[in-house]
Amino acid sequence: MARLLHAILMLGILFIRASYGMSGLNCWGRGPFNLTNAPDNPPLFMRGNPVNPNMWASLTMPTNFTVAFIGDQGTLDSSSVPVLKLIKSENADMVLHSGDFDYLNAPLVWDKMVNEILGDRFPYFSLIGNHDCVSWAGKNGYQQLIYDRLNRIGADVTCYGEVGINMVCSYKGITFVMSSYGTTLSSCTDYCSYCPFAGGHAAFIERAFQSFPGMWRVCAWHKNHRLFQVGDKPVEVGLPLYDLCRRHGAIIATAHEHSYCRSHLMADFENQTVASTNNTLNIGEGRSFTFVSGIAGWHLRPFEGNLYQNPWWASTWSESNNGTYGALFCKFNLNGELQKGYCYTKFIDGRIADSFFVETDLQEADKQETCATTWTSENQIDIAGNDIEQDITTGKIVCATDDPEVQLGGDKLVALRFVKVQLNSSAAVSEAFLEFTASQENSEEMNVTIWAERSSNSAYIPCSDDFAISNRTRSNASVAWLRVKPFGLGGIYRSENIAPLVNEVLALPGWQPGNSMTFILSGTGGIRVAKSYEGDRCGAPTLLVNAEQSPQKLCHAFTKPSGPSRGGLIALIVIVVVVSIAAVGGFLYYFNRGRYQKL
Repeated sequence: MARLLHAILMLGILFIRASYGMSGLNCWGRGPFNLTNAPDNPPLFMRGNPVNPNMWASLTMPTNFTVAFIGDQGTLDSSSVPVLKLIKSENADMVLHSGDFDYLNAPLVWDKMVNEILGDRFPYFSLIGNHDCVSWAGKNGYQQLIYDRLNRIGADVTCYGEVGINMVCSYKGITFVMSSYGTTLSSCTDYCSYCPFAGGHAAFIERAFQSFPGMWRVCAWHKNHRLFQVGDKPVEVGLPLYDLCRRHGAIIATAHEHSYCRSHLMADFENQTVASTNNTLNIGEGRSFTFVSGIAGWHLRPFEGNLYQNPWWASTWSESNNGTYGALFCKFNLNGELQKGYCYTKFIDGRIADSFFVETDLQEADKQETCATTWTSENQIDIAGNDIEQDITTGKIVCATDDPEVQLGGDKLVALRFVKVQLNSSAAVSEAFLEFTASQENSEEMNVTIWAERSSNSAYIPCSDDFAISNRTRSNASVAWLRVKPFGLGGIYRSENIAPLVNEVLALPGWQPGNSMTFILSGTGGIRVAKSYEGDRCGAPTLLVNAEQSPQKLCHAFTKPSGPSRGGLIALIVIVVVVSIAAVGGFLYYFNRGRYQKL
């Protein structure tokens, strides 16, 4: 009986562990990942969260505010402890850890190590790496421990989004976006952690910097593009994401490859164009640099081939040239000059491996615009054929399966149909935009005219009907989108405010929440080419609507990690019942065994 009870209890532990471990992200594609599993509650635009009244405290940067950038750490049997002690001895004010924590799937052990050296309230910000997936979600998982630490830091930090996955934080005047791009898998490959909402990681980064602008900006993710590391890593993060951050003037912090390298100031990552080789890096919109700091304690690696000799590198260290473990430190607000900083890479043996100055021409954020807007309605194209083109001359409709992109301008007339638009007919729309993700570089001067279809519930447009778009009745109102900005590959671009078009549709007899709206676009001059649902459903066009005169601002919100899954709870209940029956049976057997023996 004792052995039976022990076996049942062990089985119960396994079920409980499974119920927590599988109830959220799992990096190998076994299920969708969103901490709320609710597509109508996306991370950047959560509803109903209170404004943090103390958030502006986070914008005050102390003199020589020091950030330690690390990744690929390990635990007690590695060099991670000396690196953490180095961080403490350098008087770092904050750590940004770009993934891969202990390599043992032991979150509590890792958290204890950090707490014992730096303290349990130390501002230690972390994002997921590929070796953190198995023990990421659930009670006592990495994500829960990161979430708990953020809450302990308190009012000085303002964060928004999915913890360690898609999250933007503002702390002491630095805005940093932490992304799992390249690490988490989904039906949209590397573009989104919950698909198809809001365009995933690229759109999150774009909106994060729009909503939380700051003088000093950082993009952080774990993995790399092969050209921007010096080891054996393949292409796991596309260069358009690097360039997206560069356009915002954000420093790009990565890890994954267990070595150190830092680029010169870059004008273009896609084409590997160096802006300057000066040791003072002047950062601004369109200019930035990237680094790999994967030397926090776990198994240093050698150079691979001649990648370390590429001309965009300012500094490279690995096992091959006697590098060792350490961290990159950056002091911002250098000696009281807010737009200046000094960075250096220090090894645990005391050597300074790299040093350089940074300056930014970005301006301090307008404190009234630092929070994220809560959209009343946000709809992304999520059905094949709802973003469709018509040849203006022949009237031929380009079928969804043949059209991986949406072309604005040229000889195309475009229709974008959004379904299940949750707006009341009485809503007074103050802001509405069409949002596109660029799939090509286009810079010719062009203008676009936008109409809505004058219908209270727009019907699907069949690709077999010639002139199907031009035959639709257009709204009385139109919006001119003049001098459309040049498209940069992977960038997010919004139209002019189309609120008059949305209001006209809402006023039509028969409109009710959940109906469909279609917008018709015609361009002149050049062209702009954006992603379509058929080509990349996470980058498909999106309709953003705000029906409030003064949009609500959200400033301090985390998506709370999920608990056990429903299946795990059912399994847990079954186990409790079985264990209870077994325990009662054992109890009765123990007290009646003498009677049974006599019989």
